[in-house]
Amino acid sequence: MASMGDIAEEESPSPLKKLKGLENSVPVVDSKLDEGAAVDDDDSDDGSGSWDEIEERHFSDGNSSEGMEFENDDDRKKYKEYRRQFNESDGFDVTTFPKVSFIGRVHLVNVDDPTSYNFAGCKKALELVINEHNRQKNADLELVRILKSNACCFTVYRTTFLAKSKSDEEVRTYQSEMFYSDLSGNYKSYIFREKGN
Repeated sequence: MASMGDIAEEESPSPLKKLKGLENSVPVVDSKLDEGAAVDDDDSDDGSGSWDEIEERHFSDGNSSEGMEFENDDDRKKYKEYRRQFNESDGFDVTTFPKVSFIGRVHLVNVDDPTSYNFAGCKKALELVINEHNRQKNADLELVRILKSNACCFTVYRTTFLAKSKSDEEVRTYQSEMFYSDLSGNYKSYIFREKGN
């Protein structure tokens, strides 16, 4: 468990990225498939096909490479798009949310409704992490506005926000992935960075 006030010095690996199927964009293929399957996207002469073809065959049978079942092709495609967005953005810029449930799935925080369930935890976590960043870096950032946030298990938030330095008043966009428990008050930042273009 994170101790009170931990904050990322630099980007450290998120514990959630290590979950099966989220650490890279190539799915883990189960033992039901051919052992001689190609590991690249080139067609092979042995008839096993590319990863995309293998995945398509596997998903079209109603199964995923992670042991999940989809009701239809649309659900499978949404999951695949979710996984792509998650991997490419470290979970910050996810806009497609599949219906299927799985461990580590993120949910959109309604940042436009201060009374929404996840918003209070997200805002409190961000305030704690900004304060700790200011203490450790001798900085003077203050939160201007939360732009968007995704929550996982109601304790891990990936938040994109605007903040400004009191000394120069320039508003910049930042991102922080943070753990916060409203029961214990413990928090930890895994990522705290200015967002690049």
